[in-house]
Amino acid sequence: MTTQSTGFDRLNDDCFYLRCDDSSGIKVVFRLLQLTVEFSSFQTDSIYEEKQERNLIKTYGYDFVTNSLILLKVPADKKKKKEGKTVSIVDLNEQATLYSTKIEDTELVGRLKTSSYLFVDGHIYYNNKCIKIRFDLLRDIKGVREYGEYEIFDFYDKILTLKINEEVQKGMPICTPEEHRMVYVIKNKKELGVKKMLVLPYLHERKVFLSKTKDKC
Repeated sequence: MTTQSTGFDRLNDDCFYLRCDDSSGIKVVFRLLQLTVEFSSFQTDSIYEEKQERNLIKTYGYDFVTNSLILLKVPADKKKKKEGKTVSIVDLNEQATLYSTKIEDTELVGRLKTSSYLFVDGHIYYNNKCIKIRFDLLRDIKGVREYGEYEIFDFYDKILTLKINEEVQKGMPICTPEEHRMVYVIKNKKELGVKKMLVLPYLHERKVFLSKTKDKC
């Protein structure tokens, strides 16, 4: 068993996730473990397993709101590398794959490959962009029809209004789940060292948070 990657639960400081692929048998099994730290011990639970036969799971992202995974897969046979990469979306509550398709969009593949994004409530936030996953369509499919890549993934560019020479720092945003807010660090390409911080509500919730009014003297 080989540990490959970890991830923290953004809703619980005492919980994190550990990827352990079991390669003791003929086939490699992708296994995602949930580790809960207690006072003097810890508890380990396997929350998802998948046999990697035709495809190998390259990276995964966990959405703590929808309790789902997004998996980037590559062909197990290197000779079939030209067949391209596959993206699967898994509902952990149902332990079922909601959607799986070959992906041609290079930006989506590259972003999932780096694992440098915030996956929250069916939305992938990174830099000054957002990709919305149409969970509403996925949960209504029920075998009636198959949706194409660009029907399931909606791409949004320039979601923040920035000034000239401003750009979002790499690795942003980070989130504060209890407050339903995201934090962006904005830097200036010309004025080195000058940065500012934006604290925003989850953009997909379309909510307005008003500051508390100060009491008059």
